[in-house]
Amino acid sequence: MIRQDIHNEVPCPKVLILAPTREIAVQIGDLINVLTMGWENFSCYKAIGGTKVSDDVEQLYHSQIVVGTPGRIVCLLEMNFLKPQSIRLFVLDECDKLMEENFKIQIDKIYNRLPANKQMIVTSATMSTEMTEYLTKYMRDPALIRMNADKPSLIGVAQYTLMVDGHCLDYMNFESKIDPLLELLDTIQFNQCFVFLNYQTRVKYLYERLNSKGLSVIHITGDMSQKERLKTIEMFRSQRFKIFISTDLTSRGIDIESVNLVINIDVPNDCETYLHRIGRAGRYGSSGLAITMVGRDSNECDKFSTTLSQYNLETKRLHLPLTVDLWENFRRENSHSPNELPSSSSTTTLK
Repeated sequence: MIRQDIHNEVPCPKVLILAPTREIAVQIGDLINVLTMGWENFSCYKAIGGTKVSDDVEQLYHSQIVVGTPGRIVCLLEMNFLKPQSIRLFVLDECDKLMEENFKIQIDKIYNRLPANKQMIVTSATMSTEMTEYLTKYMRDPALIRMNADKPSLIGVAQYTLMVDGHCLDYMNFESKIDPLLELLDTIQFNQCFVFLNYQTRVKYLYERLNSKGLSVIHITGDMSQKERLKTIEMFRSQRFKIFISTDLTSRGIDIESVNLVINIDVPNDCETYLHRIGRAGRYGSSGLAITMVGRDSNECDKFSTTLSQYNLETKRLHLPLTVDLWENFRRENSHSPNELPSSSSTTTLK
């Protein structure tokens, strides 16, 4: 549709794509630029916060695709820089995140400014029944395409649980996981690794601990400037560092092919976040390992069991020191069924 219009009409925005974070918006824009390389008279405009609204407005006027975050798109519409009348396709990427309360008002403002006859597409790795019902506010008789909705296991990612002693006090529970983390990083062979935590103070603390050990580590937090965040992701993407420590800021949509290990230091707050986190490994048809550390003497056992049971997920149990080669085990268990995850002998009940 877009390519046909290029030769028939004056260039102007035809497609509007929304993403919940600047990092995902930039990645989508970069991918579009790669896919359309060589197209004549074509441009994709990336509208993200952290830069001046007036920057590159001339490019916006002549771009066929605009991809950005809700806040910046609302700003462009209200300042009359983005002309919505020509939009024919409206896309919500990571829709479940965009439908959270902090985005809903902005999504409503954008939707109400767009033409009534536009086409709309929403995408997400996780989408609840409630979310599907809410989307009827924006879409008439939508066609739903779901892949293995009852058990959305990630093909190519072997999921493990590592029980540690833990502690009833939250900060002590976190501290009890650092030595086991170091042992995992020293024992498991990996290309690149994501380490996820729930708080940016912990991200900074863990970065200092691992960096002091001489590990190849980099980190990202929400209080960094946009320029710093994008530079950090690009340095990791170019494989200048092996370990990336982050909050859930990068748990969605960041695709780095060389990542084949994900470690959850903090148990995710819900199953959707868990699936998005471990989905950073095993991209583009590759294989990956996902390990979640659970404190035995904390409330994490029940929390993680509830998280897994939501989508009937199962994990295998790890013990330190590791007595098996996880990659060899992965290959052996997949040798007869290459398109399935290794079968799990454990249940979702943790003790």
